[in-house]
Amino acid sequence: MSAVLVNIRTWINETEPKDWRRMLIKVSTAIMISIIGPVGAWDAAQHEGLLIYLLIYVACKAVSAKLSSLSSRNALLAHRVSPALLIIAGIISIVNQSWQASVVFVAALLGSYEGAYWTGYFDLPKKKEENGEVQWMPMGCPRPNQEQIGKAKLLSQPFAISQFVVVNAMRFGALQRGVVWLGAFVVISEVVAYVVSIAYKRWKKKETDQERKTEEELWRGGQGLFFLSFFIMILGLYFDYFLLFTIGWLVGQGVQKGVLRPLEMKFASGFLNPSKLRAKDIKRFQAMEVVAAVAGVGVTTYLKVQDTWAPSIPSLLAIIIVLISYMIPFRYQAIEPTDLSLPYEIGLRERLKFKMHLILMILTSILFYNFSPQAKSVAMGFLLIGFFTSVLAVYWANQKNSFPKLKS
Repeated sequence: MSAVLVNIRTWINETEPKDWRRMLIKVSTAIMISIIGPVGAWDAAQHEGLLIYLLIYVACKAVSAKLSSLSSRNALLAHRVSPALLIIAGIISIVNQSWQASVVFVAALLGSYEGAYWTGYFDLPKKKEENGEVQWMPMGCPRPNQEQIGKAKLLSQPFAISQFVVVNAMRFGALQRGVVWLGAFVVISEVVAYVVSIAYKRWKKKETDQERKTEEELWRGGQGLFFLSFFIMILGLYFDYFLLFTIGWLVGQGVQKGVLRPLEMKFASGFLNPSKLRAKDIKRFQAMEVVAAVAGVGVTTYLKVQDTWAPSIPSLLAIIIVLISYMIPFRYQAIEPTDLSLPYEIGLRERLKFKMHLILMILTSILFYNFSPQAKSVAMGFLLIGFFTSVLAVYWANQKNSFPKLKS
């Protein structure tokens, strides 16, 4: 526990204004995307409502991410303005709980927000000093070659599928028992993942050949544990043993968020844009995740436990937090690249994952529509997809060309 507090205190001391803004938006995001959106869709039409919600959500996310990536100006404007969509979604969830509002409009707004906001998240313009003058650098990077993109896809997209299906299997499993379970699953998993991430960081302190080998072994071992977590959740769901389902979820989220996600960010960026993503960025990102979960989802769940739950309270809280974030200065300048010999890509890693989420939801929606499953069957379907995708991830993790080369 002391190590967790030390890490959080260090993060607070090192946090810049832009990171305070990001953290506030993350808290609001956690409330709206982890609780308000899924719960509203579930209340409107149970598992069918949540399935339609997810399809609209990922479609709008993929489209808004693509539009935001068309230029540095688009990406910077989208990153700055998109949190306002959280406000609109919050207002709609307060004034209108109809099927159309909860399943369609809120899903479209939250998906559009996520795609627009995350496209520029790791590619915000950076400054450099040249001849005594401060200059802004373009967002993104020249488009990698097809071989590099292909390797990044093989590393990131199976992981993106597994991330997506395990979270939504949990939603379909937890919401049958109530919103308290959904909130508890989110908060506890974030705390467990952060503790795991601290243990993982003790394995590596600097970038050397030996440390890199350790990272690769952690990636391989983590993929194996993630695969095992799907198996445990499937057994728990099949035998209606909710404790086993919960254990599988916590194992999977601890490994996925504590170890695999920071490594996926690092390795995929090594293929796509090796100069952009720093270890410090990943560390801050993880700290924000746990703060957002505890502060946002935790408070929302507590209100439910205390029987003070009302749709307006968490939504109002999310709206107020976004409004406060807009009071923090946002000083960036969008500069388009001068060298146009290669097309520039902004948020490429995120967009590859968003595109895979959309393809997955289209295919699974067709499948679920034809078989008309119940909530438990939908959760099982997602888990089976994750289980077999993990087989591919484990296989690719053990291929010698599956990692980017270490920078000399």
